[in-house]
Amino acid sequence: MESLHPEAHVTAIVEPPKKRAKKGFEYLDKNGELVPSTPTTSLWYKLYVANAPTKLRGKNKRQQENKFWRRFRLPYQSYTDLVVLVKAATNLFGRWLNSTNPSSPIELLVLGALRYLGQGWTFDDIEELTGISQEVHRVFFHHFIHFGKTKLYDKFVKLPNNNNQDAAIHQHKFS
Repeated sequence: MESLHPEAHVTAIVEPPKKRAKKGFEYLDKNGELVPSTPTTSLWYKLYVANAPTKLRGKNKRQQENKFWRRFRLPYQSYTDLVVLVKAATNLFGRWLNSTNPSSPIELLVLGALRYLGQGWTFDDIEELTGISQEVHRVFFHHFIHFGKTKLYDKFVKLPNNNNQDAAIHQHKFS
């Protein structure tokens, strides 16, 4: 082409990348206006992060603790301890813990991973109750499993040995 018209220059037109539309749910507020749902307005955030079952008293507290255990397969206090351990593992979960660019609440991501493991829910189901996309939950889950394999397993799983008397006591269950 240039040999035919040396004065003509071919320029490529580069279009800026398209911005992705915000995904998620929208709901009607008190004024009847459509507002986007955020993770901090989700049901799980309101039930388990902002209003912990441990803040309740009496019979209602016990019912809520039992319900939490049935849903997530561990006591609420163990869940909060697990969140502290996850927050300390910045090498694995740094993308969600970045303080300069806040991401999805780590508490909701841990709840999603626990519900996926304990109840066999899909990431789509979890998205519905957390307001965090299923893809974010899926990626977090893979990091969470690696965290469990490398950090939690060594800390909490104790294999029986000759010095471990508990193994002998409970051996009849395995037999």
